[in-house]
This record gives sequence, structure tokens and C-alpha cells, in this order.
Amino acid sequence: MKLSKQDFTGTGKVFRFTLLEHLKNKSNIVSIVILVIFALVSVPVVNIFSGSSGPDMGIVRESKSPIETVLVLTDKEVPPLDEADFAADPYFSDTKFVLSEKDCTSDTASAVGEKDRTVVIEVKNDGQGYLVSPDYENALDPDEASYAASAVTAAVERAVLRGMGASEVQLAQAAMQIDIELLTQDE
Repeated sequence: MKLSKQDFTGTGKVFRFTLLEHLKNKSNIVSIVILVIFALVSVPVVNIFSGSSGPDMGIVRESKSPIETVLVLTDKEVPPLDEADFAADPYFSDTKFVLSEKDCTSDTASAVGEKDRTVVIEVKNDGQGYLVSPDYENALDPDEASYAASAVTAAVERAVLRGMGASEVQLAQAAMQIDIELLTQDE
């Protein structure tokens, strides 16, 4: 069945008439107002209750991280991390990543720098995968701790690939950003 322009003549008039008839009814107006208010209020409420903030919410971060040191505590089951993996993110170019096994001594913790400028991140193998957990309670800023955890996660991913025998070229390809571009028919 092929539709032509003539099949749609008068559609605007019918729609306009139907809309005006609905707007004459008080209950329809009240329903529309309630739905609009509900829609406007629901988005901020969902963000508040889900705790969504930080990197996923499009907050623009500074050019350099205010964190001086990230203490990365690892299990014995976590593949060896390479400090070069942390240098991949220019945001952390001035941040020192200190790698230590989980049972680190107080000497290691005191040697990392000022406590308020340090983030502690624990990495462990829970049998099903790797768990990267930043210490949000003692962090300078929870968002910054989350950014640092993302950098540690990327380093763990590279260490796992390296442990499987991936070459540097393959590691670079695995770290490539993939963008999606949507094209319309007019383009």
C-alpha cells in the first residue's frame, strides 16, 4: 500500500479539533498537568536517590588531579601492575601511583605523602573477576577517588591482557577509544 500526500490532507484539522475538545474537559487538563509535573520532578529525584554524580554525570573535571598519591593495595592473585599503565591518563600525570601488596606496613602508608592528598584503592580477585574498591571515607573528594579507581581499573585490564601474552600493539588496540557516529539519510 502506497501512501500519498492526498491521504494526509485534513489530518492537521482533525488533530487540532480533537486536541481542543480534550482541552475543554477539566479532567484532561488536570491529568496533563499532573503528568508534566511528575515528569519534571522524576529526573532530579532519580539522580538524588541513585547517587549519580561525578564522571558519569558529565561533570567537567580540572586539567590535573588534585590527588598527589594513589596507594594501590593488591592481592597476590592480581596480575603484576606496571606503573607505566597509570601514565596513560594525562589527568594523573602529576599523581604518583604506589603499588603494594595488601598487607602493606605502616611505613608504606606513611611514605606515600599527605593523608588528605592520598587515595587508597584496594584491588582483589574475588574468584569471578577483579574488584577495585576506593576508600571513599578517607578520600579528599569522592569524585576524585572514583576517577583514580577508573585509572586503576584500566591498569588492571592492561595487566590481565599482558598476562595473557598480548603484545604492546595489541594492548594499544585494546585501549583505543571506540566512537559511534550516527548518519542520517540526508548526509
